[in-house]
Amino acid sequence: MHSNNEIGSIQPIEEIVRLCRQYGSSDLVIHSDGSQSIGKIAVDVSNLDIDLLTICSHKFHGPKGIGALYVRQGIKLETILYGAQHEQGLRPGTENVLAIIGLGTACQLISNKYLLNKRIEQMKRTRDRLYQGLINQFNQYDANVIIRNGNEKCLSNTLSLTFRGINAKQLVNKLNDRLAFSTGSACHEDTQHHSISTTLQAIGLPYKLARSTIRLSTSYMTTDDEIDQAIILITNAVKEQLSSLIDEY
Repeated sequence: MHSNNEIGSIQPIEEIVRLCRQYGSSDLVIHSDGSQSIGKIAVDVSNLDIDLLTICSHKFHGPKGIGALYVRQGIKLETILYGAQHEQGLRPGTENVLAIIGLGTACQLISNKYLLNKRIEQMKRTRDRLYQGLINQFNQYDANVIIRNGNEKCLSNTLSLTFRGINAKQLVNKLNDRLAFSTGSACHEDTQHHSISTTLQAIGLPYKLARSTIRLSTSYMTTDDEIDQAIILITNAVKEQLSSLIDEY
C-alpha cells in the first residue's frame, strides 16, 4: 500500500523496494497499491522502482467501477481468467469503453504537474481548515481531540481524529444524511469479539480510542462553506454525545 486509506500515512516505498532488491531474489516482482495516492501526491513508478502499480479511477474523480494496473515492461502476467482474448488475453469480457475514456481523461488531468499541485494545495488548505476549526471548538476540553496525521509524510486530504469518549459509529449514523465520513475503526458492537481496524491496531491505538476515531477527507472541489458546515455538524454531535456521558455520571 503506497499510502494508507485510514490515516493517510505515506509509506517509504522506495526504501522498502531498495531493501527487497538488495536482499531478495533476482526475479522478485514488487507490486504496490497506489489507489489512495494517485491524484493526491505525485507518484513516479520509475523513482519507486516497482513492477506493478494499482490505480483506482474514482479516487481521483474518474468514473466508478474501473481501475488500471501499471505493468513494467518485461513483466509477464499469468492468465487466471479464461475465455475471450480481451486485454491481451489476460481478462476476458467486453471492455467498458466509456469508463476507460473517463479514466484516461482523469489521468491526463492529474499528469499536469501544475494542476496536480493546485489540487494538492486546495485539499491541504481545506483539510487544515477542518482540523483547526474542530480544534478551536474543543479547546475548552482537556485534550479531547487527538490528531494523528497532517505532516508532510501524510496525504494532503486525509484527517484522522479521535474524540475521547464518543462512539464513532453512532456519530457517523447520526450525521450520515448530511455528511459523508467514516469511522477510523471497524468496531463490531454486536459481535462477541469487538475488533478495531488492523491499521489502528498496528499503530498501537487502544481500543477505547480506536472506537472513538473518525476519518475525514477533502477534495479539491470541497468549499470553505462545506468545511464550515461540517465543523458545525461534527461539533454539535460530538458535544451532544459528551454531554450525555457526563449526565450519566
